[in-house]
Amino acid sequence: MSNFNLLYKTICEDEIFKASTPEEGIRRKAEYAKIKVMELLDQRFATKNPDGSYDVKGALDLNGMGLSKLPVRFNKVERSFDVSSNVLTTLEGCPKQVGGYFCCDSNFLTSLVGGPETVGGFFTCSRNKLTSLDGCPEMVIGNFYCMDQMKIQFTEREVAERCEVKGEIFVKLEV
Repeated sequence: MSNFNLLYKTICEDEIFKASTPEEGIRRKAEYAKIKVMELLDQRFATKNPDGSYDVKGALDLNGMGLSKLPVRFNKVERSFDVSSNVLTTLEGCPKQVGGYFCCDSNFLTSLVGGPETVGGFFTCSRNKLTSLDGCPEMVIGNFYCMDQMKIQFTEREVAERCEVKGEIFVKLEV
C-alpha cells in the first residue's frame, strides 16, 4: 500500500475537522483537501513533471472542496478544470494550459493572476471580487463569462483588450 493510500485510510472524515484550535482546524482541512486532490490525480493519470507541477490526462473537478489554495501546482490539463465554489483568493497553482473549459466561479478572487494562459473551451470567473483583469488568459477558444462581480463590473471591451476570445464575451447578467 502506498504512503498516500495509507495516509488516506488513517484519516476518518468524521474526525478530520475536530480540532483544539481554529488554526489546527484550518491545517486539518488543508491536509484533507490535499489528500482528496492527490486521490483525484491518481485516478486521472496525472504525471508529475520535474518542476513538481502536474499534467492531467482528462478533466479535473475540484468544485466545492473548501479549498483556500490549490494544494499542488498544475501545468497542463487535457480537458476541463473546475475550481468553482471554493474559498480561493488566488489562482496560483492553476494549469497554464486547459484543453477544455476553465471555471473559477464563486470564490473570493480579486485578480486572475496564476490562472491559465490558454483555454480550449469556455472561461468563467463570475461571482468573485475581481478588482482587475490582471492574469486574464491570453486566449479563450470558447465564450468568456465574467458576470456578477462584487466589486467592479467589467465591460466587453475591457475583456477584449486583455484576451483574444474566439466566442462571445458575457459581462452582465440578463434578467
